[in-house]
Amino acid sequence: MDSLALDHITDLVTASIIVFPQLIGRIHETTARSRYISARSEDLTAWSRRLRSASRRLRRPICGSSEAEMPRSDRTLDKVRRGGLPAPLNRQLWVGPGSNKPCNGCGERINGEERDSK
Repeated sequence: MDSLALDHITDLVTASIIVFPQLIGRIHETTARSRYISARSEDLTAWSRRLRSASRRLRRPICGSSEAEMPRSDRTLDKVRRGGLPAPLNRQLWVGPGSNKPCNGCGERINGEERDSK
């Protein structure tokens, strides 16, 4: 074996002694981070299920659906009849607390006491 090949092998061994521990350290860090993210995802999924379950027990009227708000519902129905509201593209409906944004149907703001749907 010539001196150039031996020097190359020595350089490779030296580099591996320096680099491999760093790579192993990164692998441990990445594995720990992945475990944390997985556990956090499971926690958030469980929290989401609890919130969804709790929201099903709420019996608040959706914007424009109570008898006291007939003018708002009439405005919304009129807008639907005139084609002013888009038809839903899917059958899923999100319902949650009002966000103080204007209702697409009647134009009045939906406060936190009311239910908003999207």
